[in-house]
Amino acid sequence: MALWLRLSFLSLVIILGMTQADECPPFWTRFQNNCYRFMGHNTTWQASEDHCQEFFTRYGQSHLASVHSQAEYKFLMTMWKTSARPPHSALWLGASKVHDDFVWADGTQFDYTAWHTGEPNNARGQENCVVSWIDDWNDTICSRSHPHICKVAIA
Repeated sequence: MALWLRLSFLSLVIILGMTQADECPPFWTRFQNNCYRFMGHNTTWQASEDHCQEFFTRYGQSHLASVHSQAEYKFLMTMWKTSARPPHSALWLGASKVHDDFVWADGTQFDYTAWHTGEPNNARGQENCVVSWIDDWNDTICSRSHPHICKVAIA
């Protein structure tokens, strides 16, 4: 049994060493220098972020998806629309409010937005997280449950 475990571990190390550094993990999709994975189960924003953080590459840990361009946003929406569980309501993005400003969970600059007209509006003073509808964003209550997309760097 111990020999089998050692051989299994050695095989895994060899296989991982043979893969290219810029490949996405299984079931993830590459766009530019990142990998993305749609997660169809409905969870709160924090549970979604916690779930994303279970994945990592040698370049870092996964987080809920941050968005930095219209091209990236279109990619995410296409991924969502063509998933096994197509859109029916909203999808968590990796933005949440910290000290009245929205920030990305991955720490990257909040340099692109696609807010729906009149958003963010912080309705009832409790909308501290961001969801995407099909074409634009809305601030919403973080305790709601939605599917999500995780993002991890590969370069």
